[in-house]
Amino acid sequence: MLNRKLQNLQKLRGVSALLVCCYHSRAFLNGDIQFGEILFKMGFIGVPIFFIISGLIMVHTTKELSSNTFRNVYDFLLKRIIRVVPLYYLCTIIFLLATNFKNFLDDGFVRIIKVFLFIPIGKWPPLDVGWTLNYEMFFYLLFGISFLFREKRYIFIYFAILILIFIVPLVVNEPLILYPYYYLFPKTYLDLIINPLLLFFLLGVFFGNTIVFFNFNTNLFKIYASFAILIFILFYFNYINFFQADLIICGLLVHSTLLLDYTNIKLPIPKIFIYFGDISYSIYLVHLIFIIYLPQFLTQIGLIQFINTKIIFLLIIILTIVSSAILNELIEKRFTKFLKNKLIRQN
Repeated sequence: MLNRKLQNLQKLRGVSALLVCCYHSRAFLNGDIQFGEILFKMGFIGVPIFFIISGLIMVHTTKELSSNTFRNVYDFLLKRIIRVVPLYYLCTIIFLLATNFKNFLDDGFVRIIKVFLFIPIGKWPPLDVGWTLNYEMFFYLLFGISFLFREKRYIFIYFAILILIFIVPLVVNEPLILYPYYYLFPKTYLDLIINPLLLFFLLGVFFGNTIVFFNFNTNLFKIYASFAILIFILFYFNYINFFQADLIICGLLVHSTLLLDYTNIKLPIPKIFIYFGDISYSIYLVHLIFIIYLPQFLTQIGLIQFINTKIIFLLIIILTIVSSAILNELIEKRFTKFLKNKLIRQN
């Protein structure tokens, strides 16, 4: 059961990555009718789904580890760095070359160093989606430290995140803000570590911890998943909204998807989305490059005025998927495997 491939969750990751891609590209669909806004104004919701799945996957992939906790901390953090850093650095450098590199350095070279070290800079990083990786890396740090607490490690994670969000602001005379995007651009690590966005990761950890307590009922889970999908669709198209709706509704969607995986019920989503889930990290990073590069290229060759913007939208999606497949093979698989073999001690 623990080693079951979570195919439904992979499909959901693929959908989420493409939603973010479409969200950033939506302007190309707008015209007399604002199709981009209608279809993808809420596409950013793929980010909190990613966060919840990230917390869940960390639990799922680290259930059985050796008792050498210090080695667990070392291996876990190094694996996460190897997983995240190479592709992010590559895409950031490419993006800087595609835009005005000098403008980004107006605040000093230290700013680019902070971006590469996942230190908050109070603004968008060069590659816009990079802001989310600051939270990912901080969560990985907490998760890695938790191995030192052995069988109490999840207690540590729960208390650490809840204290950071609800207690630390009171101690340092900061406002207790439960709106998750209030500190979207934290200027300091304090802003980052007290952000309610961490609740998305924590919810994923909770799902991973509690899955073993469920008595699996196929029919009940089908109803649950149908309800979660319906509520998500209503939320996505702005028919419902309430406080912490993204946390609750995205949580229901991820949790019901997880339960379907554990009962071998397949979501009615094409299998190709499993592959999109496999390359979702590349999709997430690469699409912004094409949003900048493609119009520039078409302008340079004199074709921009002859191509409908909706075609440009489709080209961005297609080029993103193709290039992500290549980068996934070269960077996420081969290069990271090489680094792991070189840097991580083998049993």
